Amino acid sequence: MTANAFSFVLDLFFPKQNLEYSSIHTYLTVSEIEKFKPEQIPSENSELFSGLYSFSSFQNNLLADLIHRAKFNGELEICTSLADIILFNWQKAGISKPDIITFIPPDKKRFTQRQYHIPQKIAKIVAGKLGVRIQETLFKTRATKSQVGLTKEERLTNLSAAFEITQEVKEINFLSTKFPIVWLIDDVYTTGTTFKECAGVLKRDLPNWKIIGLAISN
Repeated sequence: MTANAFSFVLDLFFPKQNLEYSSIHTYLTVSEIEKFKPEQIPSENSELFSGLYSFSSFQNNLLADLIHRAKFNGELEICTSLADIILFNWQKAGISKPDIITFIPPDKKRFTQRQYHIPQKIAKIVAGKLGVRIQETLFKTRATKSQVGLTKEERLTNLSAAFEITQEVKEINFLSTKFPIVWLIDDVYTTGTTFKECAGVLKRDLPNWKIIGLAISN
């Protein structure tokens, strides 16, 4: 049996269907991926970001379903389609190509339970296809509650002083690059508290970084 035939048989028994049943060979077709449009998110923290973008509204049931299945059901192949949303569409908004790609760090407890982290998976795929360095830049210093359902004030308290720069980043002289462009990737943007806290820590120690926040959905 050829590789293509074997792949077809796998698709029959384990279809990569989405809510619209548009294909059994991939979770999103190219035409679906190309319909996503990166839009700039208004930010009160222009000193932290050189740009903050989302590629879709979480009201998009198709995308919300895929993100949920990837995050909570462990359908990690979905991350390739989520990464492709960035790869196929980032230039539409004139987003600068990065020198470094990083991601919002995982909560230690949830990472131990799941053994994977969706933003990291997406970032790794994007970096590999763009031929760009991926760098784990931040870690959580303590466990935090899920941000879901918290008020803006509770979110700020929940994440206050919860992030720190990794030892590897401290040991690498990133300052040798005059103005590195850094993509900070997450799967979902809600109030922006997590992006703000992470970017604030990075800019504190690496003020020359030009940070562009990218979320698949908001």
